[in-house]
Amino acid sequence: MVFELKKENLEKLILRDKERLALLTDEFLFVLPTILGNNLDFKIIESYPVYKIATPKLDFFNKYKRKEIKNRVYLIQLYKK
Repeated sequence: MVFELKKENLEKLILRDKERLALLTDEFLFVLPTILGNNLDFKIIESYPVYKIATPKLDFFNKYKRKEIKNRVYLIQLYKK
């Protein structure tokens, strides 16, 4: 299920299901505490390296520079404090 990352939506889902799993990129992971507020919290379960290959940068094709351009995706567990 895909949902918008809004505090109201998350609170409804977590109240209903007690916890929720979500995938987030590293650029959104640092914004998450401000979105969750005081009632919700999260913990990282796993992290995975990813490449943006839909529109790859030229460095992606250079095997020595490829390590520098990969990002991470995190599997997180959202729950009520």
